[in-house]
Amino acid sequence: NKSVMSFQRQKGLLGELIYLSKMIDDTGVETAVDSWTGPDGSDQDYQFASDWAEIKSISLASETVCISSLQQLQQEMEGQLIVYILESTTAGEDRISLVDVVNEIKTKLANNARYMDRFDLKLYKYGYRKNHENEYLENQFRFIEKKEYVVNDVFPKLVAENVSSEIVSCKYELSLAAIEKY
Repeated sequence: NKSVMSFQRQKGLLGELIYLSKMIDDTGVETAVDSWTGPDGSDQDYQFASDWAEIKSISLASETVCISSLQQLQQEMEGQLIVYILESTTAGEDRISLVDVVNEIKTKLANNARYMDRFDLKLYKYGYRKNHENEYLENQFRFIEKKEYVVNDVFPKLVAENVSSEIVSCKYELSLAAIEKY
């Protein structure tokens, strides 16, 4: 798609990139970029050797988080649902944009051409186009909070094993208040 990403898609990518930036700091460039598998068609945004992470970005007023498929929270191993609360706002101090975080990550990758290329390809697969950066800069966000949930056998989720075989696809919402204990 050559058009500018929707506001919601930009916000979703922003959450994934905030997570990626932190992962680069924690695990190194290679592990972090290789683990970002969502743009490559994986059911989860990040897959590691012993766990996984699904990243969601919501607004402050949201009471729910949307799960877009039966596969999104389905894994044999325990994982994490990471929810970033990002509020749309005007430009100013302590504001971030999609372009800001892309450039921050590119600075971290500057000495590694191979992983810079991988990162650029993943951005492209996601729908990010450099020639749309002026439009992306129009959407500024204030980081409010990060919430982390452990997704395991007792976490409430719809997966192929617990729905009727006639149901092949679904999209559902989880109450943030109700999953707080996880």
